[in-house]
Amino acid sequence: MPPKRQKQFSHHVKKSKEAQQPVSETEFLEAADEFEASAGKWKAGDAARAVRFYNRAISTYDEGLKKYPKSFDLAYNKALLLYNIAQDKRIMSQIGSSLDMLKEALDAHKYALSIDQENADVLFNTAQVLTSFAEELNDMADDEDNVKSQCVSLLQEAVELFNACLSRQEMEYSEIQELISQGPQNITEIQAKYPESEKISSDSPTIEPEEWATVKEPVTPNTLVETALAQLGSLSSLATISAPTSSSLLANLTEIAGPIVTQRLPGYLALLPTSVAKDPNEPDAPPFLSVSSSSSTFHAREKSDDNNPQASARAAADLAIAVFTVAIAGAEYRSKLCDIVQYYERVTQAFAPLLMNAGLGTYPENSHVPIHSAYADALVEFAEYAAKMEDQDPSPDALARRWTALETAQAQLTEATNKLPDVLPAESPLPTKAEIYFTRANVELMRRRLSQAPSASSAIKANEKILLKNAGVYYRGTAALAKRDGNAELEKDASERNKIIQALEQGLVKDSVTAIKEYFEAQDSSDIAAIADEMAEDDLLFNDRQA
Repeated sequence: MPPKRQKQFSHHVKKSKEAQQPVSETEFLEAADEFEASAGKWKAGDAARAVRFYNRAISTYDEGLKKYPKSFDLAYNKALLLYNIAQDKRIMSQIGSSLDMLKEALDAHKYALSIDQENADVLFNTAQVLTSFAEELNDMADDEDNVKSQCVSLLQEAVELFNACLSRQEMEYSEIQELISQGPQNITEIQAKYPESEKISSDSPTIEPEEWATVKEPVTPNTLVETALAQLGSLSSLATISAPTSSSLLANLTEIAGPIVTQRLPGYLALLPTSVAKDPNEPDAPPFLSVSSSSSTFHAREKSDDNNPQASARAAADLAIAVFTVAIAGAEYRSKLCDIVQYYERVTQAFAPLLMNAGLGTYPENSHVPIHSAYADALVEFAEYAAKMEDQDPSPDALARRWTALETAQAQLTEATNKLPDVLPAESPLPTKAEIYFTRANVELMRRRLSQAPSASSAIKANEKILLKNAGVYYRGTAALAKRDGNAELEKDASERNKIIQALEQGLVKDSVTAIKEYFEAQDSSDIAAIADEMAEDDLLFNDRQA
């Protein structure tokens, strides 16, 4: 979820060839901005060089904050840069631990928040970083109670900050609407609150260096929708990470989400227009609906590919509500508050109206890929949780339900793949084709594991060999697409998994994680042996150590 930015505008004047050390707050801001701009130019072609420019920008912000410790703009822009770096996979491949970078970004945001506790943008961004940090920390932990407790606390803080941000934004929106309703005599006051002027400059060579003017954007219905959905996303993550937990905690999350779903979002959506005049000269922009298995976000400031902002926002809102509903259902199932049948029904019922609206064209086309992807994620998550909660040899009914869920997930991923362009813009929040292919490979291996269960029907068992073959095809496809995209980490992971599949297909190794590890360790391929461990933990390979 990209954070909001309090933008600063600059008419860049021609610099002297001899670099000068910044002295004023403005000069520190401008110097850091120059380094960020240079990093942006190199990011796609030379990530290592981009990192060097980003590090110079961070050092410049640090030096400026030593001299101007109460500068909100310096603190805010540094925090924003750190978070953007942490979210950029290409750049992070050159740096290392995304968790460390997120922690640094969180500390920087909290510092900026200490300078201005009422700024809606920094409230929003801090809540975003808290959510991202908690999700990353949870992913890297091994079900440790102390880590889980820390993640829950971080997410609870995020929910509170989103609520504070939303209250602040509602107040600002009401104020501006009140001024507008009183007539044109208030235009001056509105312009004073939300200046549109850029950095003050002059063509005269004798003028001192430019002064920066922070431009505050007015709160719009889009802004309110974005914040409400971000808060709902954090609540979804909180439900998922807290489980297994008490019924009272989950009831509390549902109670918090209630007004968002039934009051706030419908009210905000009603404020959005149902049509806009399209500028024929405006270039196309990527879709703006970002989803994961735990959250979804409407990126309101990006241009939609349709002319109905209300329909786009409604699709995003419906998806966020479905994701939250599924997160609560999954948490209840893992907390033994509902059974597998109830869980599965709630997943399918949550997404049924979204699929219907997408099929009927009620939702704009740019919302279809996120819907298919999120539904697939929910079904895979269902199968994973069911595998952990059920016996090693599940009942035929439970196994059949998991098989159907994974089969449906594969169909949804096929739909998503077919609707994605071959190459996405760099800033697109959508999953790449490489990432979807990787998921499809994993799904085939999960289905294969089901086909090996003693309670599997003969029809399911008959699919074992073709599922293994399919997984190899998808891993090889992932590697090729990831190489094209410059995603070296995903390319390596998929290539190593494919080597395991090939060894199994060719009968070079027994079908067990222990045998696979021994085979690749004997070939000095410890990385592949480690991948085999990871795949066994995810129930993609037979884990004979748990048999």
